[in-house]
Amino acid sequence: MLRKIPTPHGEVWLHAASDAAFDGERPVVLVILGAFSNAGGRFLDLERLLPVSVVVTATPGEFSPPVAETSVAGFARALDAALPLFAGRPLILCGESVGGLTALAAEAPGAQRLVLDPPLRTGKAWPIRSWLRELLSEKPERADFLWQVFGLSSHEAVDRDYTDLLSPPAHLIVGEAPLYPERVFTRIPSLVDEPERELMRGQPHLTLTVAPGAGHFIPGDAPQVFLAAVKERLARALAQ
Repeated sequence: MLRKIPTPHGEVWLHAASDAAFDGERPVVLVILGAFSNAGGRFLDLERLLPVSVVVTATPGEFSPPVAETSVAGFARALDAALPLFAGRPLILCGESVGGLTALAAEAPGAQRLVLDPPLRTGKAWPIRSWLRELLSEKPERADFLWQVFGLSSHEAVDRDYTDLLSPPAHLIVGEAPLYPERVFTRIPSLVDEPERELMRGQPHLTLTVAPGAGHFIPGDAPQVFLAAVKERLARALAQ
């Protein structure tokens, strides 16, 4: 099921298995997918395992309409404007990759946040740089998105530093496979470097979990770690 939520910042598209996810009383796990991903169906398994409703939204511009401002802050403002749909229900914002940055940037009063391997320093994201440039050559219409969010163009790469988003309480899961050194890989390693991990460890409002054996894609690489984290955030949401 698809709900299209008009907001002053643009239309927000929300997907769920049924209307009950939007209109019921269960706690909501609102999944914010990473850039260029439409693989939200894998999160629906949470509904079989936990007493929750799962709602999925894509990063604006690829599998949903663009919003007024192409930036993580702009995505968060649009999401915030759609959240009254879930007023009165416990809410977990679960963001993966760039979606995790949006989860951190959203005001989302009262929401619990679960953030999966967010690219906090895009200048360090060497494992995906070539892939993003290939995407740019295939889809030049994505140039503004790639520049504003990743600091990447066909000839230039600048560092977008999102570490200032680490201000709200959150549980962050990062992959065990280190970002550096640069190397040949068969799956994308974690995009969170050690200095950013140390920054998280030094913040009492943040919980950091390093998922054993995992790379960048936490739910697929470390499903039990992911499920345990959702349960932990759900317990916090219900206790509020």
